[in-house]
Amino acid sequence: MYEYKKLQNLVYHSTDYEHHTADVYLPLKGNNHPLVINVHGGAFQAGSKEMYSSWGPYLADRGIASMAVNYTLSSPNRASFPQITRDMDAAVNFAVKNASQWEINPLWMGFMGDSAGAYLGTAAACGNERSSAKIKFVICVYGVMDLLDWAQYTNATRTDFVMNKMLGQDSFTGRAALEKASPLNLIDEVVRSPLFKTKFFVLWGGQDEIVKPENQSLAFIKKLEQHNIPHEKYVVPEMGHFWFTNNSEDTSCDLPPLLKEDIAPRLVRFIESSV
Repeated sequence: MYEYKKLQNLVYHSTDYEHHTADVYLPLKGNNHPLVINVHGGAFQAGSKEMYSSWGPYLADRGIASMAVNYTLSSPNRASFPQITRDMDAAVNFAVKNASQWEINPLWMGFMGDSAGAYLGTAAACGNERSSAKIKFVICVYGVMDLLDWAQYTNATRTDFVMNKMLGQDSFTGRAALEKASPLNLIDEVVRSPLFKTKFFVLWGGQDEIVKPENQSLAFIKKLEQHNIPHEKYVVPEMGHFWFTNNSEDTSCDLPPLLKEDIAPRLVRFIESSV
């Protein structure tokens, strides 16, 4: 039985269209805790913070606070970019504002996201230069790291045109925007800043046919190696996509054995070492 405190459906940010909410999971003992901002996947058009309802209690029980967030989703009638990047900045600022009350350390913060959420966490870290908070780590789980490649791949293999909806323009006119917003390119710029001190943990499934590892996770790892950015990597050879989060409506379930017995302890050690 995990010990933790949950603050549910806190409004961390509002736009002209909606209020964005977060669930916060806090350790019951100690203070100065690291904070993980959990960002769900869903091809930028679906998903919710409840997908991290199994991770929150697990991390809090081990002294790591977390905040699972909803954010702007794209639709055929409304683009989500660049509002989604502003949502991530708002999440960081909200955490800083509540740092004393939550007993967290704003200089020991990071992101953990899967698929589209991995993209958002990485992009937020690459744009973070505030002095009131430090993004010390990002956990990228089968993430979309090359937006242009994924746009071309999904346009050829799917019918929902996910990246076109995200940008609100067709794939041709959006090419430059996709390249500019890709972590694969953002990382080239941010390493020039002396303020950039972020570590990465990159995970993926060896059988992933939705976000192809060779064009995404592995390509990003190559960039991290080129720039000598501290990172760890881990592949689950037999897994595809959608195995890291709770994708059912049951928000009370525990982490599955694969995560709880192997991957989750690795991530806890990674977060603890990122201070």
